[in-house]
Amino acid sequence: MKLANSQQRLDIKIILSFIMIPYIFLTPFGGNFTAYDLILIMLGLHIFIYRKNYYISTYNIKFYLPAYLFLIIAFIPLISTTHKISYLKTLAQYTFIFFLMFPIILEVLDVRIYKIAIKNMCRIWSIFLIYNILMINNDAMYIARRFAGFYSNPGTFGLMISIIVPFLLENVFLEEVKLFKILSFTGIISSAILLLASGSRAGIVGLSVGLFFYLILKYRVSFTFIKKCLWILLATLPVIVIFKDKFERSGLVRLLTIENIPGRIRDYLLALEIIKDKFFIGTGLHNSSEALASIGGMYRPHNLFLAYFTETGIIGLLLISFIIINCVFGFIRLLIWNKTYPHKLEGFESSTISAAIILFVAQQFSTPTIHRGFWIFWALSFWLVNEKIINLKLYYGDDK
Repeated sequence: MKLANSQQRLDIKIILSFIMIPYIFLTPFGGNFTAYDLILIMLGLHIFIYRKNYYISTYNIKFYLPAYLFLIIAFIPLISTTHKISYLKTLAQYTFIFFLMFPIILEVLDVRIYKIAIKNMCRIWSIFLIYNILMINNDAMYIARRFAGFYSNPGTFGLMISIIVPFLLENVFLEEVKLFKILSFTGIISSAILLLASGSRAGIVGLSVGLFFYLILKYRVSFTFIKKCLWILLATLPVIVIFKDKFERSGLVRLLTIENIPGRIRDYLLALEIIKDKFFIGTGLHNSSEALASIGGMYRPHNLFLAYFTETGIIGLLLISFIIINCVFGFIRLLIWNKTYPHKLEGFESSTISAAIILFVAQQFSTPTIHRGFWIFWALSFWLVNEKIINLKLYYGDDK
């Protein structure tokens, strides 16, 4: 009975933490520590207290080993940097992500609980989006003429909207209660409007690519695939036509213009200059902004790989690239498996992989995130692919 109660408490904490994922960027009282982080710490303590045996699978070692090496490499520039406190905070965030959040997902999460969590996340997120729609004409909700809603940054809001859309879409198909089905559909329409209002070009590009992968992974190339594409297009096209010019710095308008592009290209070239001198160790995590500013640049490079190359050198770049690519494109292993053992990806699996792809694509056009609120989608994709492969091996037999 004690073990059963312990598992029940663990399940509740996991569900609560996943429901809160989209809201960890809401920090009305300042600071960067949220209730989501507190729940993760509680989960970690729960596992430490109640778990008797600890076992790391071969699949997960592919994450833990490069993550450990990356932190060692990333620590080296700390010796010479003058921003030691800021640098330590950044290292602490990566440590939190790699050695608390990832282990909780990889070693504890199960599919049953995950399905419950994302269904409830979609319901609450839809209500939150509708509430933001009611504020769309409130000037106080705009930052630099871009709608941020209750977030502190319109880019963050826009990217989070894009990431959650595949889950909302899947929820429309899965919800059995008509009211919740309508709620999720309304959430999708609200997402389209708010994404335009946020002015997030990276979010729009990422979502476009991610939705394609969601549909192709779920339906393959089939009549159903074409039908679903048309359904999404017909549902959102009127919204795009009506609202594309309503917002001064609409995401679609910004996407079709060269706003900020020359400055970013200049920063890319300056980053390459820095790399020549910092080829092996880099400038230090999250420290490229200061390095670029010292030679006339403006921002941290708006590209995932270039930013990590600048900040951690070639070794750090190779390690973090291995981690991220494994998280995002692990589904290719499933496609290879499918040639020998035909299987079908469920909708929630396709939406999770799609969310990871959306984040990856967006990070090619924006400054790389070190926030666990985004990294969790890469962790979920990595976990889900490994779970699927393990289950397929059990189903077909290890000897095959």
